[in-house]
Amino acid sequence: MWQLIAKQGMPPTRIARYCCKYFKENTISDKVIATGVRWAESPSRASLRKPIEAVTTKKADKFGYDPTSKQMSFLSNDNDIERKIAEHCEMGKKTAINPIIKFSDTEIWNIIDTHHIKLNQMYAKGYERVGCIGCPMASKQMKLKEFSDYPIFKERYIRAFGEMLKKLDGKQRKWNTAEEVFEWWIESDSQNGQGELWDK
Repeated sequence: MWQLIAKQGMPPTRIARYCCKYFKENTISDKVIATGVRWAESPSRASLRKPIEAVTTKKADKFGYDPTSKQMSFLSNDNDIERKIAEHCEMGKKTAINPIIKFSDTEIWNIIDTHHIKLNQMYAKGYERVGCIGCPMASKQMKLKEFSDYPIFKERYIRAFGEMLKKLDGKQRKWNTAEEVFEWWIESDSQNGQGELWDK
């Protein structure tokens, strides 16, 4: 991550989430993957994700289906989603199977308790979901909590932003220091140039 920030010449953001491309999406080489995605995790997952999905680079190209919602047929019409999925797999494209997509939070915790599954230590620290520390999709409050709990990651990001600024030296940029980049990146209220609309 630290080298990638300097290489990209910018921090990862909600709009430019290049980190997912490198660390999450491009690391999968198999044709079929299984994930832990669940509808209970967010409204967008509930409305957009399916138990079986084609993994595509563009959201607009994404398609999937729920095999439990109807009887599967062996003879498919040309436009049938089942045929689309099958052909997608045959072409060597990636397909995601989401086996626990319908599980509620209660069902997940019951399974964990019943089978004495050892959890990531971050859950014991109050985290409801575990992902990358400093994820650009996390809320400001979550980022502040993460960097408070894991200050070494804050130091590493600031160092990476410093290397990024060195590479940008001589080019137009809006930050003077690595700390300024970090404050902007976590949406800090203390960043220079920020203020309330009705400041006197």
